[in-house]
Amino acid sequence: QVTRHQESLLDLQWLEVPDMALEDVEYVTNNMTFRLRRLLIEHDRCREVCLPVAQQPGGRLHTVCPPGPFSWGQDEWNTSIRPSEDTQHLAMELADTKATLRGVRQELEEKTKQLADTRNQLYQLVLELQEARHNNMELAASAQAACSPLPELDSLREKVNPMERLEMEAMGLRQKEKDIDFYAATSDQVRTGDDYSMDTKGHLQEHWIRYWIDKLFEREEENVQLKSKLHHLQLDRDTYQKCLEELWEENMALKTAQGQSVEESAHLRWELEQLSEAVQCDKAPRDSHVFLLNKPRGATSRARRLEEENQQLRKDKPGLPSSAVEETSGRTGRLTSQAASLVPQIEDLRVQMEREKQTSQVLETLCEELVEEREQLLRDKKTLKAERAQEFKDLKKVLHSLWDSSQTGSKARMKGRKTEQKVLLQTVTDTKRKVTMMEWERRQLCRDLEQVKAQAAQAQELEHMKELHRLQEEIEKLAMEVSALTTAPERVHALEWESQDLLLENQRLQTSLDTLKPEGLERDKQLLEQHRRELSTFCACELSLLRSSLASASANARQRLGLPWEQVRCRDLASQGPDNKELLTDNKELLTDNKELRTDNEKLLTDNEELLTDIEELLTDNEELLTDNEELLTDNEELLTDNEELLTDNEELRTDNEELLTDNEELLTDNEELLTDIEELLIDNEKLLTDNEELLTDKELLTDYKELLTDNKELLTDNEELLTDNEELLTDNEELRTDKEELLTDKEELLTDKEELRTDNEELLTDNEELLTDNEELLTDNEKLLTDNKELQMSLKDMQPVTQKLQTQVNELLTDNKELLTDNKALRTDKEELRTDNEELLTDNKELRTDNKELLTYNEELLTDNKELLTDNEELRTDYKELRTDYKELQIFLKDMQCEDTQREVNHWQGQYEGLKAEQEALYAHTKELHTHTKELLTENQELQTTLKDTQQEVNRWQGQYEELKGEQEELQMHNKKLQTSLNDTQLEMNCWRNQCNGLREELQSRDISLTELDNHCQVRPGLEGS
Repeated sequence: QVTRHQESLLDLQWLEVPDMALEDVEYVTNNMTFRLRRLLIEHDRCREVCLPVAQQPGGRLHTVCPPGPFSWGQDEWNTSIRPSEDTQHLAMELADTKATLRGVRQELEEKTKQLADTRNQLYQLVLELQEARHNNMELAASAQAACSPLPELDSLREKVNPMERLEMEAMGLRQKEKDIDFYAATSDQVRTGDDYSMDTKGHLQEHWIRYWIDKLFEREEENVQLKSKLHHLQLDRDTYQKCLEELWEENMALKTAQGQSVEESAHLRWELEQLSEAVQCDKAPRDSHVFLLNKPRGATSRARRLEEENQQLRKDKPGLPSSAVEETSGRTGRLTSQAASLVPQIEDLRVQMEREKQTSQVLETLCEELVEEREQLLRDKKTLKAERAQEFKDLKKVLHSLWDSSQTGSKARMKGRKTEQKVLLQTVTDTKRKVTMMEWERRQLCRDLEQVKAQAAQAQELEHMKELHRLQEEIEKLAMEVSALTTAPERVHALEWESQDLLLENQRLQTSLDTLKPEGLERDKQLLEQHRRELSTFCACELSLLRSSLASASANARQRLGLPWEQVRCRDLASQGPDNKELLTDNKELLTDNKELRTDNEKLLTDNEELLTDIEELLTDNEELLTDNEELLTDNEELLTDNEELLTDNEELRTDNEELLTDNEELLTDNEELLTDIEELLIDNEKLLTDNEELLTDKELLTDYKELLTDNKELLTDNEELLTDNEELLTDNEELRTDKEELLTDKEELLTDKEELRTDNEELLTDNEELLTDNEELLTDNEKLLTDNKELQMSLKDMQPVTQKLQTQVNELLTDNKELLTDNKALRTDKEELRTDNEELLTDNKELRTDNKELLTYNEELLTDNKELLTDNEELRTDYKELRTDYKELQIFLKDMQCEDTQREVNHWQGQYEGLKAEQEALYAHTKELHTHTKELLTENQELQTTLKDTQQEVNRWQGQYEELKGEQEELQMHNKKLQTSLNDTQLEMNCWRNQCNGLREELQSRDISLTELDNHCQVRPGLEGS
């Protein structure tokens, strides 16, 4: 039963008390002693049960089974039925009981030793009692003169009890003073924390201003760099415009050359017709001479040359072999084959020219659309700028109003804090003064107590002397009976010690009531009640035993002493009548005192309960403060996380802007490379122009050449006409071949006639020489065309990787933009709390991205334009080379042109040139406007970026300040609430203390009145006793 009972077990936590408070340790020790006492009682009972069991032979079996005639059979049946597990369990229990018996034996031996020690102590106490008796005998003489002031002692006891109460209250006040000091220290810490927070706020503002200034300087530097880049771009564009102007001039020159080539081709046709007519009329030379004389003036020089060449050929004809005719026929066949091979190439060139025309028209429409879109974007940007400016002004106004309200609110709060702190300091000083007054009163009461104790000691000594004087004879006669009753004073001594211990425990419990929890208080109350009950029962038993022993001793004394003693007793009773009455009155007063003590104890209990409620309230306040502090910490952590997220967002936006800047820089580098390529092309064009200038020595030809540059479209149409003319020339060449064959037949027929043969041979030689020169020029042109085609193919192959790189870059940019859009969507989903503040920023970022995309598209368009220009330049080179060859061929014909036709053509071309010049100037003004517009757009973009960044920084700064002010406001509100609660608590405590002080003053006044009454009574008492 001992091992299985849970309450009787020793808790192992009692052995592990490393870091516990003294009050908790005392509570644990009290519980441990109580349980140990219960265990000792149970051990004693078990020992009493186990001793007869151990003495019996059957051991455990006899104890388990009841005695009877069938006990042996039942035991066997039980043993036979029980399994092996029960036997093992019984063996374990036997071993446990044996171990417990061994422990009990050891305890019995220890207790025997303790009994021997107690006997020796009893002998010593008997000796001390004898010495005390002798001392009492000596004091009897001095005690006869004194009388016992019992009512004074009672009044002094009544005074002592409130003094103890006052001591306890002083202890409570000291503890409250400590609490007030603690609250004052916490308030000072809060002040220092507020000052530190204000200092940190100022430092952070300074750091923020410095950071903002540094950023402004950086942005200014970036603006300067961008301005320099813009300046370089403007210079590059100016050079590009100059190159375009030069190209226009080259085109005008080419147009003039083309017109001249057309005129030369028409003139050549006319000459061929004349030559054909001359061949038919060779039979009659005289008629030919007449025809030559009737030619126009423009061909006279040509006819003279031909005549001279014919005469030379006639002279050289007899020396020429017949192989010349075969060579000419072979050459003509070769030329026909080469001309047939050139026809498809010319057709391909036509197709390419048509395609280029279509692409140029599409590009013109695209340029017009882009210009319209740019104008719309400019309008939208202006409206957005106005809206942003208005919103920014509104935000500034709102922030200024919030700042002013926060400053006013913070100032009012600081003033309220200062007033509250002043009130708290005043209350603390008042409480300190009251505590000092209470201490002074307590000291005075202690002095009064010492005096009262001294008077009580003197009164007790007088009472002892009187009692000893009265009971000398009875003590001498009843010495034998008193020797039998030696145990009574020992019990009284033990009771006194126990009463002292209980008083100490009561004091300790009263001190611990202020700090213990309600559960511990209830347990202590139960223990105190148990102790009081035990003491009351024990005291009642002792008093009954003492009364019975005194009654028996008095009866024996009466029997022994007889009548005379009875008479003496009657006399003594008669003399002690008033003493007995006084004892009864004293007993009544003691009962009233006990009742008062009970009421005081009840009051103390109520006070303790009130203190417990106050403590609980303080604990709840502290818990609330802890929760508030935790909430503030969580809020601060959330704010820190939000600030970190905002910083990460700003960094991401910065990285995005940096990437966009890098992309722009790459595009600028690409543009620069393209510009360098264009410059190289321009240099090549300049070289070509220098070559052309060397060729074109005449001023009229130069003006015509410049006018040709303005008519590119007419050039294309003229080129097509030239191609048609070339086809017609090819047909004419074929007809000429047929004519030559006919001439050969005619030569065979006219061999008989020498003169006719000479003339025919001279004409044929001239024609052959011209055809040879034409064939050689065609061969050179074909070779040049082939080289140009090869160069074009090579340039196209070289341009393919560049285009592929650009396409890959464009794809990468598109993918990056897609990734950025996805990242922005993810950020929007993750940052729902900051949507309202970041939506405007996101819209601005989108606009910037659209602007960047537009810039990228614009750069791509520029790249395409540059490519087209390169292709145009290459085509112009080819055309230039062709025109150059045509020009070389037509230079001889131009020298023989008439002045009238040239003047007319010059006037016509001058009018066209003036119109084209006006168009060129309009285009130049339009390009200037476009350049200025682009500059304005770039500056506006930079300004928008700077304003966006500034607004972002300002918004972040105002948000941080707003959150900080909000947190400070909440902290101040919580602090005000705490201070108000503490003020209310202190006011309540002050009211309670005032009530208590008033009650104590009233009690002191009543006690002073009772003391004066007692003094009067003591003064009257000896006179009454004497009477």
